[in-house]
Amino acid sequence: MSVSPRKMVVDDTDSRIMYSSAWFLDSSGFKNAVGNFGPTLKSTLHGINSTGSLQFHFSGTSISLLGTNNIKTSGGETDPGWECFIDNVSIGSTNPFQFSENNWVLCSKQNLTDESHVLTVNVNSKGRNFWFDSIHFNPSDSVPSDNALLSIENNDPSIRYDSSWEALGETATMTRTKDAKVSYDFTGVSLAWYGLIPTELSGTPSLASYTIDGSVSVPFVLNGLSDGSVSMFNQLFFETPKLPFGPHTIVVTFESDQTSTPLSLDFLLVQNGTASSGPTFPSISTSSPTSTSMPLPFSSGSLKRVNVAGIVCGVLGAILFTLILIFLLLRYRKRKRENEQMRSATVAPFYPTSYVQDLDTSSTVSLHASPAFRQQSANYGRSSNLFPQPGPSGSPGRSDQSSSLNPSEFNESTSYYGGYQTWGQTKALEAASGAGRRDSYL
Repeated sequence: MSVSPRKMVVDDTDSRIMYSSAWFLDSSGFKNAVGNFGPTLKSTLHGINSTGSLQFHFSGTSISLLGTNNIKTSGGETDPGWECFIDNVSIGSTNPFQFSENNWVLCSKQNLTDESHVLTVNVNSKGRNFWFDSIHFNPSDSVPSDNALLSIENNDPSIRYDSSWEALGETATMTRTKDAKVSYDFTGVSLAWYGLIPTELSGTPSLASYTIDGSVSVPFVLNGLSDGSVSMFNQLFFETPKLPFGPHTIVVTFESDQTSTPLSLDFLLVQNGTASSGPTFPSISTSSPTSTSMPLPFSSGSLKRVNVAGIVCGVLGAILFTLILIFLLLRYRKRKRENEQMRSATVAPFYPTSYVQDLDTSSTVSLHASPAFRQQSANYGRSSNLFPQPGPSGSPGRSDQSSSLNPSEFNESTSYYGGYQTWGQTKALEAASGAGRRDSYL
């Protein structure tokens, strides 16, 4: 038996697949029990019941499109109809099958040049659903397997069988020997085991178990077939829970005997890390579909693609922007409160220790001011009596230095104006200005 190369499996929900606007998703799993080719991958399907297309960019040497066969032929016409293209060259479609089956190959192409390619699928439905499930392709060596779902065939040399295992036709490997074992090393976060149940060897239900990295054994049951049943293919026997990403070893043990249903292995599906949104590819320019001999182009406005990284970055950016606005608003309000408190605070007045200042000697006010006013100003801030106190009759009182004196009693060489002019200088200035003689200067 030749060794089959490892394939990458792309589910219909993968964001690398581009759909025109008329497609819809069904994740109810309502088709899982259809036919004898097993359930749909991850219980999801993409459907369309009008005219539309899907497109997938890949790098590899072969590719197959799988879905649920669901056709009806009437008057020589089949509904729905579809056609597949590789790099705008038609590769046709498989022959219609009248019965509904999952995991049906809708179109396939082998022996491609080892380079980048584009798969386009055109669908023309008159109301009957066309169901698409998954894409399987042999990748180029340059394509990384990180975050990929890998299909490991039963004849892969890395699978280690003991001597009790044997071939089951050209499809699978099986054992009916008690305590028979098989082991496999893989890197990823989960593993699913798919086998088949042949009607020729089906007996009573049997038991088996598996361990991951030498942990506790996990049992699972292999149900037999009822009399008259057909063989069941692509049967999911078990799937591990999600594991920490990294290298793991699984060991599977058959725990029944020759009278029970055999343990078989068709292929393993290994999820190598978490799901990836994949690279972004350019959309196809818009034009009107006029013939099925060329790929049906997409409208850039009708293309459905989920950019998970962009959504996450946008949400994080919006949260960060909101936090910055809240911080700035709180800071502004805090500063505003501080400024209002500073403006409303009571400031204690400042009183100088002396109010005496140099007066201009040419000032008429200075010349004619009374000595009593000048002395009172000089004592500003040092006396509690800043203003004259009322007299006994309620009239303003006078300070002690403001008692009435006759001008003849003044000494002309003495200053009575706080040290600015002498009495003689004052009289001379008044005579020069034409002022009349006063009886009193106080």
